[in-house]
Amino acid sequence: MSMDCGSAPYCGVLVLESGFGSGKYHHPTPAVHGLWPEIGSYGNSGCFNGNPNVAIPTVSCYTDSSFQQHEWTAHGVCASNDPVSFFYTVCNLSAAPLQIMTGLKSVSTMATALQKAGYPVWDSQAPNSQIYLSACAGKDGVWKLASTSNFGSVCGNTPPPPSSSTVKTTTKAAPSSSESAAVTSTRSACSHNECSPGGRLVATCSACAATVCKIDSYCCQTGWDSIPHNNAVP
Repeated sequence: MSMDCGSAPYCGVLVLESGFGSGKYHHPTPAVHGLWPEIGSYGNSGCFNGNPNVAIPTVSCYTDSSFQQHEWTAHGVCASNDPVSFFYTVCNLSAAPLQIMTGLKSVSTMATALQKAGYPVWDSQAPNSQIYLSACAGKDGVWKLASTSNFGSVCGNTPPPPSSSTVKTTTKAAPSSSESAAVTSTRSACSHNECSPGGRLVATCSACAATVCKIDSYCCQTGWDSIPHNNAVP
């Protein structure tokens, strides 16, 4: 199926290996494969003009340097002009989803768990028992996980849709801890514990989430990572 970027200039998939494939795709734990802009027959993404011959960094989410070089040459040069930024992004975006997939016994259960955690599963029946998460990037070249229906609001020029939340807040979208009393509940619960990594959280689901999102917008735009935010604890 072809991916439509909408008003986002770049879109593609974060490819995760379940470990249940055959040959080199069979391994004991899930792993990241790469970040692929969907161009040509795969989608209408734009393409950067990275240098295929530039040195690439050593990163924790790749153990095979020749495979990592292939990912830069085949996909990275279209996803970014900077290999350091590209591979940091690949490792950062994949860390929490891979943690969710670890220990599960099938691709379908992995995909279901990812969806329940708020991750945008684009294809759960990809070749070699892989799972594709949809992603987009704006003109700044920063890639973010997002559902295709939200590409415009996350990475393009489309205003975000009205929130369906029943939470009433002040005019500030993410109040600080000193302002959190201004948030009027009827507050819906966060989709997972704020102390545990997982899918992105809505800033208004708790005072802690609101504070973290003000400190680190990544947590409410892409994924709730495992980096501690001590300032969020009252």
